[in-house]
Amino acid sequence: MPDSLTSEPESGFVCDCKEWMRSACANEPFYREYEGYRYCVLHLPCQDKSPDFGGAVQQRIDANDFNFRGVWFPTSTSFQDCTFGTDANFTSAVFNDMVDFSRSVFAGVSNFDDVAFKKASTFSQVTFKQSTSFQGAKFLGYAHFGRAKFEGQACFSISQFSESVIFLHTAFNEQVDFFWRKDRRNCSFSVCEVFEHRKL
Repeated sequence: MPDSLTSEPESGFVCDCKEWMRSACANEPFYREYEGYRYCVLHLPCQDKSPDFGGAVQQRIDANDFNFRGVWFPTSTSFQDCTFGTDANFTSAVFNDMVDFSRSVFAGVSNFDDVAFKKASTFSQVTFKQSTSFQGAKFLGYAHFGRAKFEGQACFSISQFSESVIFLHTAFNEQVDFFWRKDRRNCSFSVCEVFEHRKL
């Protein structure tokens, strides 16, 4: 039996994502049933929601609402040159394809704990004005933090890296925790020997 598809508002709808993720979709209507569960467009774990999903994400950006807890990003995503003017929370989000944050600015606290980056993730020339955390994040593809600036505390505790990761000319203004895991023998950290720990 095919999954049902609808974006019609439904009184009293509660998304079947995990309860602690629901603050990210409190005003979203029922979108689709998938494997017996009812989801909003943000948390539906399915690739063929892309057009409607993109509109929902853009609405949040326009409203300066950067609560993306548990959001399932279906296709290649670009946040290039984006200014996150308030706290940004991507806890347990899934990026099913490439994601690019190049040259973005995170003005508030940013949280990427337990995020799954299934393909390449780019944070080159990103500025993190306050503390940021990638604790438990899974980088399953290439990761690039070249020339990023961490002006507050940075945490990569128990992060997993499965492919190459670059921190070339990355600047750290405060303490940084690099206790991470390598998941594959071909995981390369050679460029990490040129970390720059300096005042910005």
